[in-house]
Amino acid sequence: MSKSGSPLPLSQLRDAFDRNFASKVELARDEYDEVLAIRVQDKHVALRVRDIAGIQRCPQLTTVPSRHPALCGVAGLRGSVVAVYSLAALLRDERASSGGGWIVRSAADPSVALHFDELEGYERVAAERILASQSPTSEEASSVQLVAMGGGHLVLLALEELLKIINLPLGSAKE
Repeated sequence: MSKSGSPLPLSQLRDAFDRNFASKVELARDEYDEVLAIRVQDKHVALRVRDIAGIQRCPQLTTVPSRHPALCGVAGLRGSVVAVYSLAALLRDERASSGGGWIVRSAADPSVALHFDELEGYERVAAERILASQSPTSEEASSVQLVAMGGGHLVLLALEELLKIINLPLGSAKE
């Protein structure tokens, strides 16, 4: 109805209807984050979906000579050779993986994949459920993020930071 109380002409109603459907719906991206819960050995951690280029069951790996202790081997994925590193080794869990499991490829460098044991779940979490805590033991102000998920808090791993660890010269990793 118009302000005068008389019905709007049909053409105006159609135009208003079409404009509503043609307008782009803007979602507040910063209000939510999509997160995967995974298990690495006995550690329950999380990854942001936006940092992931792909995830799949771990294919057969071909071992290659390497001085990098975390390198499990290489795999052929969709016509590309991908280096697969043990997420357990990168998190300094010295126990050997039981094989099988999953790999996740980083969006920052899809030629690198990280092996983990179990995919535990997916959740779309509100931004306020992601907490930052300062590491009191580090000389640098390194921030660890936690996500409230599945009735507890999981460490939210940053794939780009893990790639930096992989690319460090051997023997220069901080203890």
